Amino acid sequence: MPKVFVSHSHHDKSIARRVVRFLRAFGVSAWLDEREIELGSRLDNAIETAIRGSDAVVVIATNAAAGSPWVKQELGFACERSPKIRIYPLYVDDVIAHPGFSPHLGIDARDRYQFVEVLVRLAEALVSSPLPQPDARQLEAGLDELAKQSSGVALLVESCLRGEGLRYEHVQLVSEVPFHDLDDALDMIARLGGGAAAASATAALFARTGAGSAALSRYIGAGHNVLGNAIGLPLDSAVLASAFRLLAVPNPPDDQALASFLWKNSESLASKYRNEVVRLITHPGRGPTGFGADAAAAAFGVCPEDRDLVMLWSRWIREGLFDSSEKQGAAEPKAFAYWSAKGLKAGSGGWNLVFDSFISHVRQLARSKSKQTVHRALQHMMLAADAANPRLCEIVRECEAACGSAEWKGWEESDRMSTYVSEFTTEALGERKWSKAGRRAAESWEAQIALRRALSDLDDPDPNR
Repeated sequence: MPKVFVSHSHHDKSIARRVVRFLRAFGVSAWLDEREIELGSRLDNAIETAIRGSDAVVVIATNAAAGSPWVKQELGFACERSPKIRIYPLYVDDVIAHPGFSPHLGIDARDRYQFVEVLVRLAEALVSSPLPQPDARQLEAGLDELAKQSSGVALLVESCLRGEGLRYEHVQLVSEVPFHDLDDALDMIARLGGGAAAASATAALFARTGAGSAALSRYIGAGHNVLGNAIGLPLDSAVLASAFRLLAVPNPPDDQALASFLWKNSESLASKYRNEVVRLITHPGRGPTGFGADAAAAAFGVCPEDRDLVMLWSRWIREGLFDSSEKQGAAEPKAFAYWSAKGLKAGSGGWNLVFDSFISHVRQLARSKSKQTVHRALQHMMLAADAANPRLCEIVRECEAACGSAEWKGWEESDRMSTYVSEFTTEALGERKWSKAGRRAAESWEAQIALRRALSDLDDPDPNR
């Protein structure tokens, strides 16, 4: 069993205790001096003995520790020990250049939202990689220790491990628990096998405090559908990086959670995370099905004119992924109609470029010699009309122009389809009563057939024909 001495300033006692709890759960014998030492005192025999018998010293490297004569003495004694002892500074504050810490290879722990990952790296350096399963008894002892210190943690443990989950009215109380204590408690609950109730509580607390990201990652990886609850709200800017890490966990990707996250945090994301947003959305495996189109539309809220996003939408259009939901990988045609109308009404430059591609696609559909394909062009026109798309007239013109196009020349269905196109384009610019347009088209075509028969009879009066 590795033995570790944890050096710290008394101002950082809660962090030091957290380090000790984690290391002990993975089989490390961690020694922490809990006494308040007066200034001017020297190391006593107990501390010197603990350092001398340790395999490593972990120092909680903070601003307080940098100014602590006590930490200075402990590190000085450790450096003088023979044989040499490993010293691991955990850089909680920006003191990497401090002469007391800089000679040693430390671990950057300045992002408190990744503190669990930091502790894993530390434990792997001391024990092995990958880490073995933690000792459940040590985890339970750690939770008991925190529960005795905080009624909020006690309520969290009771509700998540023994009850039906954290009640809504208790979320605020638990949110007031100091960050490291709360993050540690949530991580230990997850490692003890917390189920759906614990996953839901962790999501709610993450959204409020940013605590529990490592625990959330475990729950999401295990199949708990809680990502949307965790990141689908306006988040503190400091938590955004954690949200992106969580978005990478689900397989397949959770596009609904991604869309909610982008809509709710677009202003904060636009200033710093534009590249991350585009990289997520333009992942080769993402299509418009499910909530993929919603997420890609939300991305335009962060990056209104991004060329990669325009190319993504244009590719989906070219591949016909909005023409029919029956095609593999396709989305409902109304998804594009809704989002494009919304974006164009907002004056988005990106959406105008996307719609240029869509107009070209409708032109190809309308001029095909296929009744089914022409009907798809008309369907796009009807959906655009229902959504009050500002560029509806351009779609109408493309449908109308198909009737006299060279592509339709010689097509046996051209006259009949011209009748349908005429009635539906008229209705698109009018009342948008599509069933009425369909009846008019059918009646008009029947009248044309009857007229042709009558004219044919006049040309050929033979009663035996």
